[in-house]
Amino acid sequence: MKNYLLAATSLIGYLLCGLVLLGVNIPILHPDTVLNAVFKQRFELIFIDISAVYLVQSYFALLFVGAFTRGGFGTYCAQVLYQWDVLIASICHGTKNRSISGLVGERALSGSLRWLAAEAVIDFIFMWDESHCKRTFYWERRMGFVA
Repeated sequence: MKNYLLAATSLIGYLLCGLVLLGVNIPILHPDTVLNAVFKQRFELIFIDISAVYLVQSYFALLFVGAFTRGGFGTYCAQVLYQWDVLIASICHGTKNRSISGLVGERALSGSLRWLAAEAVIDFIFMWDESHCKRTFYWERRMGFVA
């Protein structure tokens, strides 16, 4: 049964990703549909449309909050956020297996004001992780991601 649930959630995820990439609004049941059916014994289908942008924003908010939880869900959320980070760095900088933080940490070592400023902003966002950008760069270098 667990395998069927995992397969179903994967398929729903693929469908939602496809709809979001196409920019299609997602119709969902309005909460009043359920409330009217339960309390007023009147059942009428009312749908509202969720925009693709709102769905993506909600997804990232859930991932960000989930990354601070313990256990498998927290690990999953942190890993997905990291992979998005690597994807964005690949698109914007043409890198492979590098995160934005690691790339900024490496370039800040040159002393360039542009990269030092970017490092300060990212380190402020990740204030619980001291010297986040430099530590990420050194980790990526140890892992063999830095050419």
